[in-house]
Amino acid sequence: MNTLLESTNIESWQQQTSFGHAIQGFHRQVENPEQRVHFLHGTGFSAGTLIPLMHLMPESWDCYISNIPGHGGSTWNEDRAPNWLEMADALAESIRKKMDVENKGPVVGIGHSFGGALTLIAASRNPDLFSRIILLDPVMVLPVMSIAQYFMRVTGLWKKTASYKSVHNRKYQWQDAAEMKAELSQKRLYRNFDPQVMEYFVHTASHINQQGQRELSCSPRWEASIFASFPQSLWKSVKKLALKTDIVMAENTFFYVHHGVEAAAKKNTNIHLHDFGRGHCFPMEQPKETIDLILKILNKV
Repeated sequence: MNTLLESTNIESWQQQTSFGHAIQGFHRQVENPEQRVHFLHGTGFSAGTLIPLMHLMPESWDCYISNIPGHGGSTWNEDRAPNWLEMADALAESIRKKMDVENKGPVVGIGHSFGGALTLIAASRNPDLFSRIILLDPVMVLPVMSIAQYFMRVTGLWKKTASYKSVHNRKYQWQDAAEMKAELSQKRLYRNFDPQVMEYFVHTASHINQQGQRELSCSPRWEASIFASFPQSLWKSVKKLALKTDIVMAENTFFYVHHGVEAAAKKNTNIHLHDFGRGHCFPMEQPKETIDLILKILNKV
């Protein structure tokens, strides 16, 4: 990871929170920034995966990226069921302190997938934290699905689903970064990643373990647990959201994202919809086009 950050003005940071865990991320700092932006990635990825997008932002903009709890260098108690509300609060606390919101004012929040949902919850509960938010194919699980997920969670049935098993049983260790990159590049999820994004993913979404192997920092157990979790406070946050919100939805996104995003727009007139991208991972597959769209959205009145 250090070699990727050489000759750049991007620094790694880590901050303890009152929740007893650390939030870690990356920062591209500039003097007298014209704009300040915070990025948040999706489940199973990492803050570093979005560094190529940060490179594409205007050079006069101050940019931060945080690792979601249990990802990259951010820690969390993986023995507990994922709590969306608690994770959003921990991230909001970190953003407030690290970006000095009290003295420098609110920032633009940009979140992808699960990071989009957490950004929405954080924005609703902390109206002074963001000036506006842009959500890229955010996870928006309808209330009826949330009830089903809650039932499966409390009964333990979630561990018997095909989606849980496929994620929980995935390979998570490789001999080195080259083997990890070669194998994952053949997988459907990653095969269309921009080459630079893939390079950053390999080196920042994993670490070298005690055996000298390259190992995913977000364990399959934690990733599967998030997929099977239910969104505490998501729809209350949708109703309370009082700032301008743009949601970008991919053409071939998951059915629950499609239905959830449309339902959210009907519930809150502050939400504006945009269609863009071939699939759910479009920020990693089309980084330049994604940033062009974000800048276009931000330049609109």
